[in-house]
Amino acid sequence: MDDTSSTAAIILAAGSSSRMGNGRHKLLLMLDERTVLAHVIEAALASQARPIVVILGHEAWKVRAVVAAYMAQQDITVVENPDYLLGMSTSMRVGVATLLEGKSAKVGQRMGQDEDKEK
Repeated sequence: MDDTSSTAAIILAAGSSSRMGNGRHKLLLMLDERTVLAHVIEAALASQARPIVVILGHEAWKVRAVVAAYMAQQDITVVENPDYLLGMSTSMRVGVATLLEGKSAKVGQRMGQDEDKEK
């Protein structure tokens, strides 16, 4: 795939799902015999977005177990956000930093292209 036209996916799976109550992680809830997270990962894999970065935090060990089934895909990276309790933006920062550290450094450049066109 041409790096200049690639789009990455960041899956934010670090949240504590505080509004769900009872400490349940909403991405680990079952939907059609699979977790919601499995549906999200499968949708990302079915897209042309590469690489795919999954950000972990709350109940990371449980989320990692779901993601492990998809790790044969070389384009999936799993990263833990130790600051996930500080908000979703910290997970997004971890995801973007991961992309910029890897082969996907062009993602940061592409993000600025749309702004340049508007000027």
